[in-house]
Amino acid sequence: MRSRLLSLCLVFALAGCASDTSIKQQYQAEKMLYQAERLFERVMINPRIANKADYNSAIAAYEAIIRKYFAPNKTIESVKKQSYIAAAQLWQLQGEVQAAIRVYDRFLTAFPDDRNLGAFVHFANAQSNERIYNLPKAISEYQTLIDDFGDIKDPLKPNANVLTLPLKVARLERSQSSVSNGHDSYGKAIAYYRSVIKQHSATPAAYGASYYLASIYSDQKQWSKAVNILRQIVRAYPDREEIPNILFSIGNIYLTGLHNPTEASRIFDRLLQKYPGHNIEGYVHLGRARILSEQSKNEQARELLRWIIENYPQDSNLSASSQLTLASTYEASGDWQRANVEYRWVEENYPTTRQGLFVPTYIAEAYRRRNEPTVAKNAFADAISHYQNLVKKYPRTVLAGTAQEFVIYCYAAQQDWDQAAKAADALRQVYPGTRSEINASLFLGQIYEAMSDYNMAIDAYENFASQYPNHPLFSQVQDKISALQQQM
Repeated sequence: MRSRLLSLCLVFALAGCASDTSIKQQYQAEKMLYQAERLFERVMINPRIANKADYNSAIAAYEAIIRKYFAPNKTIESVKKQSYIAAAQLWQLQGEVQAAIRVYDRFLTAFPDDRNLGAFVHFANAQSNERIYNLPKAISEYQTLIDDFGDIKDPLKPNANVLTLPLKVARLERSQSSVSNGHDSYGKAIAYYRSVIKQHSATPAAYGASYYLASIYSDQKQWSKAVNILRQIVRAYPDREEIPNILFSIGNIYLTGLHNPTEASRIFDRLLQKYPGHNIEGYVHLGRARILSEQSKNEQARELLRWIIENYPQDSNLSASSQLTLASTYEASGDWQRANVEYRWVEENYPTTRQGLFVPTYIAEAYRRRNEPTVAKNAFADAISHYQNLVKKYPRTVLAGTAQEFVIYCYAAQQDWDQAAKAADALRQVYPGTRSEINASLFLGQIYEAMSDYNMAIDAYENFASQYPNHPLFSQVQDKISALQQQM
């Protein structure tokens, strides 16, 4: 009886609520959001194989919420905001970056004063514009975040994403600039980080600013300045868990930047003594092996490299790098047969790593350098087959896009222009909405140009220029179009 009475009370309460138009709309909006979220989850079971209809249904459900309601209360406003973001994410997942950007822009127009979700949307919008080489828009969005959130409110708990943005903006500005040393584009970032260090010394904020300042000097190849900043970090923050990694960075700078293997070796040895068992340990051993190799102590280097491979099998990147270095020691000493075996071991055991992707093409090129054209042709055919299998196995992934670019290279290296053109055109479908897809038009232009098919080359370049007018290569592409038109 008590349960039934409670039920009746609930019915009357809902009936009373139903008279309130705002509450009615809230109920309907939340119900529509639930239905949209179910469609979203259907896509998210496996975004790579979800079909177009699945994406369209989910996006349409969120757009219906956005169109129908005008935020008469905070709950509906929250539902609308979630709908904007979910719709943009769905466009992103299927590679429709321009469509995602349009949704983000609509959000920022509809809710210009939202400092919480607004910050997320500015960041997502910046990343999306960067992805399609619309760097001025990306920089503008990042700069908005710096202006609105760049002041350090709590130096003990700084926003790490915001703290890195001045460095991000500087790198993007340099990528658009003809200034090779980057001093002009990095000046504001340097001033910002020095200001943070001065105002908030000995805090996590100052630590982050110091680290990014060192990154700027590394970008500019001012190795001594970078080392000095990193050493200051080690002295000022001896108990931070990142210190072993920073010491490792210092060692690498001495090895590859300052070309001082003696000091690099000293730092690596100190690291191993002070931090035994640290997860950086395997990479420190690899650094020591590289030093031995550069000193022509190949047997010692190989012994250490084999030890690394045996003792760190769970780290595929480390193992692949060690195996690749091992192969290079044999090639450098003139033992190509043994080097070839070691290179193929990388390809077979670490096919999805950067090193594994590099090896098949490298082997084919090595045979060509050795003036063995028939063997090189077979090696290129094997490489193409290997990359095509990766495209099939990992569809619509960054890995697939990279593998397809290697396919294009293999055909182009053999001057098989027809197949190279087909492979470049297919790249657009391998991983849509990525830089690989964007590069496809450039590849096609270069391929048709090599074929002396100037009409097709101009079409490819014009297609690129029309779609990506803010790309750093835009002016060069325009010059290329003009030069080709004069040759016709």
